[in-house]
Amino acid sequence: GETQFVDLKEPVKTLSSDLKRRAAAATITVNVRKIPDFANGDPSHIELFDVVHHPVLDSLPFSQDDGGGEVLFLANPFAPLEEKETTTTSNDDNTTATPLLPQLFNHCTSSDEFTYTHRWQPGDVVLWDNLQTLHQVLPYDNRPGHVRELYRTQIRMIPSDYHLDRSPMPQGW
Repeated sequence: GETQFVDLKEPVKTLSSDLKRRAAAATITVNVRKIPDFANGDPSHIELFDVVHHPVLDSLPFSQDDGGGEVLFLANPFAPLEEKETTTTSNDDNTTATPLLPQLFNHCTSSDEFTYTHRWQPGDVVLWDNLQTLHQVLPYDNRPGHVRELYRTQIRMIPSDYHLDRSPMPQGW
């Protein structure tokens, strides 16, 4: 099988000024209870994760200062995104808002410049930073005798002082 990865720092550099302005003013909500990989997990593990609202365009929270560069926090295509402003297009009879999230996903995934496709071989180990990387499995041969096995681990880190000043740690961390 194959997995495709997108680095969410690089596409920021080529965002149009309109998309960058809208992303900077938008907030995304991440709730592990709504992510299929987690939703049916151990409730004692799931309760460790608060519902989090954070800016769509921000710097990485684990950098030593705010100089870590901008990154798009997109989570997944189904995470609710709240926009403070939208771009509208006028037709003869109506005006429609152009949703930001699909535009950002399209910008990040439409170019080979931002993507890497890993072609799995037995024994491969791949590590990525889930804060700045989108990933998706590509179609694979799942006939009997073809096994796809994945082991996952996560690390919880304490954000930088810069980010803690802006958004304190959730209670219980």
